[in-house]
Amino acid sequence: MSAPDLNNAKLLEQIYNNDWITPPEKRVLELKYQDGLFNYQIAMEMHCSTKTIERMLKKLFVKIEPIILDFYKTK
Repeated sequence: MSAPDLNNAKLLEQIYNNDWITPPEKRVLELKYQDGLFNYQIAMEMHCSTKTIERMLKKLFVKIEPIILDFYKTK
């Protein structure tokens, strides 16, 4: 699956409401899709490497894929 369009507020709300999305993952999503930061900027904000952010996003997309598919299937 390619990177989803997470600029939709309702979709982001559904993702944030899941307990299995950790606070750091939620923060990365906020910085990426609400604030529009690049991965290196997120890494600076989160005090980690860009590679860590890339890995986190990759794993996060796997976790949220069912939510995204369900969201667009019901539209």
